[in-house]
Amino acid sequence: MNKNRSTGFTIIEIMVVMAILTLFMTLWLTVFSRVKENEQRTVCLSNLKQLSLGLQQYVQDNDSRFPTDPFLLAALLPYVKSQELFQCPSMSKIPRLYPRPGEHYELTPWLYVDLKAQQVHGRYGLGRHEATLTSTATAVSLFEITADEEREKIPTTCGITQVGVRHSSGANYAFVDGHVKWLGSVGFAQLFCSGVP
Repeated sequence: MNKNRSTGFTIIEIMVVMAILTLFMTLWLTVFSRVKENEQRTVCLSNLKQLSLGLQQYVQDNDSRFPTDPFLLAALLPYVKSQELFQCPSMSKIPRLYPRPGEHYELTPWLYVDLKAQQVHGRYGLGRHEATLTSTATAVSLFEITADEEREKIPTTCGITQVGVRHSSGANYAFVDGHVKWLGSVGFAQLFCSGVP
């Protein structure tokens, strides 16, 4: 029997074990970050659904017209009863760049201004009437406000639009009929002009 042999590990064995542990940690952190982003995207989708239902109630109470202000807190808070719904959980990592802190969603521009009604009646401050929409299932009502560095310029049939890419190269959108979904930037660009004359 050889009495000079030590019972410890060699430096090569320790380095192999450390390399394997590093690989496992890298894989685990990648999976964990994806799970966390999916959770934030789902919470954001839920917030938009609640705001979309509040928007539908607002429209019903206001002669089928949408709010005249793109920032929704004042108009929708009586319907949704929670200011937390106006905040996307992914927004916490982005510096405050917006004029109204705490509002991370906005009404699409073609809903809060009815240019035809303003020209005919000479009155300003009218939101678009719901009956003027060609398709409530494809007309986007609410979208996420994003910082400039989170936008991607996409050509559409209406010209070039800037699309938010906050959640996994896409964003959450609410539609006038009340449904919400995540769309990649190209998917949103295809729907951008539909549903609104």
